[in-house]
Amino acid sequence: MTNLKHYFIISFLCLWGIATAQETYLYPSERDKPSTKDAHLFILSGQSNMTGLRPEVSFTREITNQFGRESVIIVKDAKGAQSIQRWYKDWKSVEGVPSKFKGDLYDRLLTNVNNAIKGRKIKTITFVWMQGEQDAAVNQVGVYKASLDGLMTQLENDLGRKDINLVIGRLSDYSLASGKHPQWQDMRDLQQAFAEENPRAAWVNTDDLNNRLDPETDKPFDDVHYTASGYVILGQRFAQKSIQLIHKHSKDLGAIWCIGDEMMLGNAESTPRAALYKALKASGYTFSFTGHQNSSSQGLPQDDESYQFHSAVSGKYIGGSSKRGVLEDLGAIWNQGRLKDHKPQTIFITLGSNDIGNGHDLNTAPERLKKLIEKIYTLRFVGNPTILVSSIPPNKSDEAHRTNVMLYNTAISSMVNELRSKGKNIGFVDQYTVLEDKFKKTMQKDMIHPTALGNEKMAQQWVQGVTDYKKSIDISTSVEKAVSLYPGSKSKFKGFDVYEFRLKGRVGVKIVAPEKPAKGKPWLWRSLFWEAIHRFNEADLELVKEGYHVVIVHGDVAGHPSGNYNIDVAYDYLTKNYGFSKKCSMASMSRGNLSLFRWANANPYKVESIYVDNGVCNLRSWPAGNRVPGNENVTTNGDPASWGYFKMKFKYATDEEALNSKQSPIDLLEPLAKAGVPILTVCGSGDNAVPYEENDAILEERYKKLGGDIKVIIENKGHSHGMVDPTPVLEFIRKHTNK
Repeated sequence: MTNLKHYFIISFLCLWGIATAQETYLYPSERDKPSTKDAHLFILSGQSNMTGLRPEVSFTREITNQFGRESVIIVKDAKGAQSIQRWYKDWKSVEGVPSKFKGDLYDRLLTNVNNAIKGRKIKTITFVWMQGEQDAAVNQVGVYKASLDGLMTQLENDLGRKDINLVIGRLSDYSLASGKHPQWQDMRDLQQAFAEENPRAAWVNTDDLNNRLDPETDKPFDDVHYTASGYVILGQRFAQKSIQLIHKHSKDLGAIWCIGDEMMLGNAESTPRAALYKALKASGYTFSFTGHQNSSSQGLPQDDESYQFHSAVSGKYIGGSSKRGVLEDLGAIWNQGRLKDHKPQTIFITLGSNDIGNGHDLNTAPERLKKLIEKIYTLRFVGNPTILVSSIPPNKSDEAHRTNVMLYNTAISSMVNELRSKGKNIGFVDQYTVLEDKFKKTMQKDMIHPTALGNEKMAQQWVQGVTDYKKSIDISTSVEKAVSLYPGSKSKFKGFDVYEFRLKGRVGVKIVAPEKPAKGKPWLWRSLFWEAIHRFNEADLELVKEGYHVVIVHGDVAGHPSGNYNIDVAYDYLTKNYGFSKKCSMASMSRGNLSLFRWANANPYKVESIYVDNGVCNLRSWPAGNRVPGNENVTTNGDPASWGYFKMKFKYATDEEALNSKQSPIDLLEPLAKAGVPILTVCGSGDNAVPYEENDAILEERYKKLGGDIKVIIENKGHSHGMVDPTPVLEFIRKHTNK
């Protein structure tokens, strides 16, 4: 009974220096104007480190920024140096002795909660718990899990809810070095495990919040209590975890703000938002629409304007350049229409089709979209909404537009992942693939705008995007996460782990990782368009299943030698730090051929094999559009914008100078032939963008003359990519891989 006697004595002493301190905090306070809006309820309780937390300084600010001041109720009731027995009514000690307190602090807390929520409908309940120091100090960890389970059951029964979220502040590292309290680490492990085993729970790390300076020695020491700045950070962490749990489990999207051009606005045939309305309702989501205007509302409820507003404008540009766009208009429209009174909790963005379709400032389009998104986060009262950015639909009006759309979509996908790695609530929605797969049915005859079916497909993708984003919300604590296999952000693509990061501040790297790497760590380097080409993905993923890594690193799209720097940096990093094979397989399509052959020409002994699909082999053919002598009957489209970029990049003053240059893949073959690098090309017999006669045929002829090993497969297709049966490609890559 010695330990138990010590336990009851210590309960009444100032164990932590503020044992008698207690605090009750209510938001809104009694003097605030009462609200009738449905509310998110946050209950904060615990012992001394909860009393030290001032919610109004950090927690309340974060929560109200997210959900709006009138949609939040916060109740804090805490008292220092108290055991969980003051909250859990059926508590018994390790020795089996019941508590004489019978949960008196819980009763006081519940009274405050019931008074605060009287007359209000509660959307969600989140219980924030910072307690356990007392129980760990007097060796009562053995009954703590059962007590915490019991406390949560009490709360569920008394509030009539089985969906209460729980955020636990894990004990800090106080006393671990000294061993003063033998069960301190046990309590930390228990709290972390309790949160990780419960899908509606999360835990917060506090190890960096208690390092105050000793007034006598002026040296830091780990106190049981936190510093002033530590309590501010604690409130922020509690708020962030609470918000993440609510978003992860809630079906309420709040006010949705649709931003975009005609792809979001719709046309006389159909309205994308009407399809979105139906798809969200069918999936059980609650929401409204907000924005600065309510035009194009066909198909939406006409008796309820909360579903009619939006900010989509036909012909709109991103902005941030010579073309005025949404970026410049953002501040003005923020206080117009329904946006004036209904700030968004969810934002859908589809923007860029006009920039890309009109060839406007293509190279800066993704960065300008990023600036727009960053500006959204700075708008007053915006809080931290969930933003979903979609790829733009395919544009097949000509090859240049088609290629530029894929480049843009790849770039914005990477941009979204970059922002998400910095803690933004943002996700990417692939609208390209769902329209590309059934192009003739999902896109109008102009090959630019979606049909009614296309809008339905896009709406389903938005809903899937919301669902996937909620599933992907990471409520673990970064300090305690398992170390990632590779740096940067981590996401999923068709079941595989995908890592994205930057090297030397400028080299973007994407790695699709196998579950178990094959012997020797073989890898496939791909230049452009990997996300956009369905059949390419399927072939690549077959290799990933077999243990290959797929690495996406862009060189220069015009094939300039300066682009080799990017691939060199990634190659050195992966081979030296992660043991990747010193030789890689290489794959590309269309204009991606230019950067592939440029690097391969400079590094032939680092290449195992090259696979090309409808690749640009001859710059005279594409983008110059200048017929090769002897092929006058071949249709060659060319691309003036890309041809101009090529001349600018290489500093050629005239067409003649550029046409006489030796910068095409067909001019870069000799080192590859000497190194014995095999080549497989797949091309279309009806490809007018890069005709076989002017590209693959010349490549094959020249490579064979040099003694090189090359095979050409001609399929009955145009400038489309991938093979219906990728077996020849897979067999080719496997055959030449030295595992």
